[in-house]
Amino acid sequence: MNDDTKYKVISLIFFKDWHELVKKYKLTMEQYGAAVYAMCEYSYYNKDTELLVCNA
Repeated sequence: MNDDTKYKVISLIFFKDWHELVKKYKLTMEQYGAAVYAMCEYSYYNKDTELLVCNA
C-alpha cells in the first residue's frame, strides 16, 4: 500500500433497535442486506437508495 493514500474515516452506528425491527417485520435476509446497504450508502456517500420492502 502506498504511504500517500489518504483515508477519510466515516462511521455508522448500528443500533440494536434496528435489528429488532427487522425481526418484528420479518424481513428476509435479502431485504435486511438491502436495508443495511442503503444505510451505508446514505451514511458514507449521502446517496439515497430506493428500497422495495413490502410485508403487509
